[in-house]
Amino acid sequence: MSDDLSTGEAGDEPGGAAARPTAVPVDGGTEARWRVAWATGSSCEQSSGNHRVGHGDQVKAVATTVVDGRPTAVTAGFDGRAGLWDLETGQRTGELVGDDGRFWTVGTVLVDDRPHAVTGSDWSVRLWDLTTGQQVGEPLPGIEGEVWTVGTAVLDGRPHAVAGDDDTTVRVWDLTTGAQVGELTGHDAGLMATATMVRDGRPHIVGAMDDGTVRVWDLTTGQQVGEPLSGIEGEVWTVATAVVGGRPHAVTAGFDATVRVWDLTTGQQVGELTGHDGQVCAVVSTVVEGLPRAVTGGSDGTVRVWDLSTGRPIGTELVFPLPVIALAPAPEGRLVVGFGSDIAVLAPR
Repeated sequence: MSDDLSTGEAGDEPGGAAARPTAVPVDGGTEARWRVAWATGSSCEQSSGNHRVGHGDQVKAVATTVVDGRPTAVTAGFDGRAGLWDLETGQRTGELVGDDGRFWTVGTVLVDDRPHAVTGSDWSVRLWDLTTGQQVGEPLPGIEGEVWTVGTAVLDGRPHAVAGDDDTTVRVWDLTTGAQVGELTGHDAGLMATATMVRDGRPHIVGAMDDGTVRVWDLTTGQQVGEPLSGIEGEVWTVATAVVGGRPHAVTAGFDATVRVWDLTTGQQVGELTGHDGQVCAVVSTVVEGLPRAVTGGSDGTVRVWDLSTGRPIGTELVFPLPVIALAPAPEGRLVVGFGSDIAVLAPR
């Protein structure tokens, strides 16, 4: 597979491997929203001072939570490890090691009021207690292939997980019991990315598919809501949800290098976020001073912030030495960035 995402072909995974940097230069200028609080540098030959070693292979996903009162990032890597990082100090506080090859994805959720992680790998979905660092029970049933995304939601007061694998089946599990409790139907494509939202008081899953569609399911009924969002060329790699003007919206990106904004009430595309030079591999939403924002990361190594009400960029981009594959918002306005085999934590200026 080509290291250059902008010349990849349909079916390529987002974020091809690339040479690691000898340092972690990140340039954003004085108008950038964030500064780098700390970062790992996996390629450094020697460890000294505040040097932090990242993953041994690509960082594919990032999630955040609070463990023992400390804001914590959980990173999923192709080295078969999920790292736990103290967001304030930058110290690695733990590691989850699977036996199913690469970790593709990670999500966080509270189970019995304790922080847990749900990981997706080449052959399994697993639940981990982040307080102890131990796997909880057996892998969730039904998975037989690569799991590219895991979504978490609370349904009837109980934590649930949603994921699919190579057979295109999207399964729903009750994380309290570990049992599969349903399947989401109405499609014949693979699930690439998920985002959750509450609509009309009910939890919904927005699924980005490898056939270029985006679908919405009501988790309470298991039924698909409305028609698929269409018009995207190739796989959809990433999706986020936001409330804009009091209405639910989705932000999507993927193979065709276009960031699209959708009104989920009408099912219509209502905007595009343009500025990345190449494909966009990660998108998250956040609220700044009561206003909806999207943050995107791309194969051009940049992180950009957008006003979802206007579609306009905010400030200058941050430039990383490798493609940005993973993003996650964190407490106190911070942002966790996965690029190459490293991570950086950005703090507001």
